[in-house]
Amino acid sequence: MGFWLGGALLGVGGCILGSSLPYGNPVGRAVSGLWWGIYMGGFGASVGALLGLWVERISAPQSEQSEPTN
Repeated sequence: MGFWLGGALLGVGGCILGSSLPYGNPVGRAVSGLWWGIYMGGFGASVGALLGLWVERISAPQSEQSEPTN
């Protein structure tokens, strides 16, 4: 869940950032928006996945180890 949420949120933010940079050519603005969207989306997905693993590790209950019986 953290992977997809982080990727989507920072991907959209990266597209907005890239589109707002000053380029005279509309193609340059579109390519910049795509580049920053992919770049920030990948970063957000990795951070979201790490946070998701960290939260899952903390919230997972400790299972009791039972001794094997023969």
